[in-house]
Formats: sequence, structure tokens, C-alpha cells
Amino acid sequence: KNKYKTILLVEDEPFTAMAEKTALEKCGYHIITANTDKEAIDVFNENNNIDLILMDINLGKSISGPELAEILLKEQEIPVVFLSNHIEPEIIETTERIPSYGYVLKNSGIMVLDASIKTALKLFDRIKQFSDSEIKQTDILSNSSDIICIIDANGIIKYISNNIERIFGWRSQDLSGRELWRMIHKDDLEYIQKTIVSLLKEYNSTQTIEFRHKCNDGGFKPVNSTAVNLINEPNINGVLLNYHDITDLKIIENTFQEREKYYRTLFENAGSVIIVIDEDTTVTLVNNAFAEGFGYSREEIENKKKFAEMVYEEDFVYMIKEHHLRRNEPEKAKSCYEFRSKFKHNELRNYLINISLIPGTKKSIATIMDITDRKEAEAVYKIAEEKYRNLFMNSQMGIFITDLNTGLVLEVNDCFA
Repeated sequence: KNKYKTILLVEDEPFTAMAEKTALEKCGYHIITANTDKEAIDVFNENNNIDLILMDINLGKSISGPELAEILLKEQEIPVVFLSNHIEPEIIETTERIPSYGYVLKNSGIMVLDASIKTALKLFDRIKQFSDSEIKQTDILSNSSDIICIIDANGIIKYISNNIERIFGWRSQDLSGRELWRMIHKDDLEYIQKTIVSLLKEYNSTQTIEFRHKCNDGGFKPVNSTAVNLINEPNINGVLLNYHDITDLKIIENTFQEREKYYRTLFENAGSVIIVIDEDTTVTLVNNAFAEGFGYSREEIENKKKFAEMVYEEDFVYMIKEHHLRRNEPEKAKSCYEFRSKFKHNELRNYLINISLIPGTKKSIATIMDITDRKEAEAVYKIAEEKYRNLFMNSQMGIFITDLNTGLVLEVNDCFA
């Protein structure tokens, strides 16, 4: 189970590390973080129960992720999954000399990352089993959800586990000796072939890939696969592929993408100004109505601590006070109040804000309405009311106001009294 797996997360950005740690802990893993190469080495040497290393490729000014992984793996054989924001070939090539078990883009989402970690852990266990000459023990593999496949340098299937029939409808004996390429969707074929060619350049190198695998009925299922170059391993003498059906995962991802698109459309096209603010007052997100409401473009405001500059100083102090109340004593905090803000061209305007915390985060989301015209109208009305009240009270004639329905006298002026 995940809760028994300990992961060393090496990430030089503390906030990113904390976000990844929180997300992975929700998946059931025990996460130990390290922000520098020295810290990672110390943590690794002090803990003998680490099951997997999740390594950022770019560690800032220190040594690179692959270089650090190389140092750690000299001490202990352990699966490594690399994280990166980049997919450039030159970046990926830096990991080829390391026996890694996957390469995941940081924006892939927690479900993809969780699936890659599980695959890496399973593959690591499988390889240890295979090294003990257990690859042919199909009774172990027949009930597994993972397909085990070995291809030679030309893509010919040398071995494929019997559970291929249960999941994809093929008998293993019907596929042995055939090209794996015939089982891959034509739109994915070029990418997979290039990946395998690149993999064969470095012994023990690893790649995590996705492609659509052909079923016996002519359809295709999406699979996630980890490929390892074990050409020089006597018991395997080929590329080891471990893959499983991710149809359900893709359905979930597509559902989330559709929901995200739906809510983003609502967010962007809302008539009211909507803004997301971080705990340190950084504006992380605004909608299209913001530019019209405040005169700033998204580029000028997003990911910047601009809100403090925009709000009248006295009102901003009040906002901060309310924010702390929302976090610590929510029952005492106001969710709706007025504030004054400086328009981009220094015009002072009045706004009404309705704000609340986003559950599970340190961010707040707020809708903002310009009430400048209303406030001006209220001021004009107040002046007019005072004017006519003075006339009423100071008239030389007695005047009284009565309710025609009840006959009650509601108000009288001084002369009447």
C-alpha cells in the first residue's frame, strides 16, 4: 500500500516542494523533502527505508538532478523518477546515463505522477525478480494488471506475459515473434520508435511513455509504460517494457479537463471582477472583467504583489486584519465589506468585496463590485434630505406628517409643536 512507501523528494523550490509533498501525502505516501544536494545526501544516508527518489532535474545553482542521482545510486540501488518543466531533447538526454524509472512533466497532474510512481515501484520490484531468473514464471504475472514484454533491438517481441489476453484479448503465443510496432496506434508509432532508438544508446537507461495499444477486436486502449534498456542483461537481452491499461485514468483526466474548461469559462466571462489572492497578497489570478474594472492588464497584475498598491492604505490594513480572522477565527470575520481603491490612473473609487478562503489552500477568492456611482448617489441624496429637513423643521407654518391608513401622526416640525 502507498502508506508504506517512503519517497525522498528533491526540489530546490520550497513552495513547489511543499505543494508536491501535500499532494503526494494525500495519495498515501510518506514524503521526506530536501531542497539542496547536501541536504538530499544527508537525508539519504540517514534513512535506510527510502523506497523511491523523486528528483527535480534542475536544482538551481547546485549540481543537477541527474548528477545528484548518480551520487546517491552509488550508495544504494533505488528507483529514481525525474521531474521537470521541460521536454527539450537536450534536457531529457541528461538523464540517460542514470538508471531512472520515469520522466514526468511537473504540470502533468497528481494522478499522472502517482501512476508513474506506482509503475516505477512495480518495475523496480519486477527487475529484482527478473535478475533472479524469474521472468518465465508466468504464474506470478498472469493475475497482474501490468503487462510484461521484452523486445529485441528491432522491436520484435521475444516474450509477453499471459495476462495480455485478459486485458487486450491477444494470446501471448500469437504475439511472440511479431513486431511490437504492429500493436501501436499509427499516430503514436513514430514517437515510440524514436524513444526506443534513443533508449538503446545507453544501457540501463529508462523512459516512461504513453501510447495506444491495439486490442484483438481492432480497438485501442491507452497504456502507460516504462521501458528499460537491458540488452546486456543475460536473462533478458532486450528492452523490458512494463505497461498497463490507463483507460479509466484517461476518462477521469478528460472529465476534470472538461470541468476545468467549464468553470474557467464561467470565471473568465463573469460580469463581476473575480480575483484570487495569495496569503502574502500576491495576485495569482484575475478574470477578464478585472481590466475593465481596475484598468490593469493581466500581465501587469498577475503573480505580483500589486493589491497592496491598489488599495487605500487604511482599508488595506483592515483587509489584512480580516484575512487573519478568516484563517484563525472565521466566525468573527466579515466576508463582505467596502474598501477604496486607486484606479490605474490614480482615480479613487469605492468597491464592495465579497471574499472567502479557498478550502485546502492559503489563497482567497473574491468578487469585487464598483459602488462608486452608488456612493455618490447616496451622498447627493443625503445632502438633499438634509436640505429639505431643514426647510421642514424651520418653516414658519406648522407642518405634520400623518399615516392616512392609521391616522397616526408620524412627525411634526418645531412650529407645530
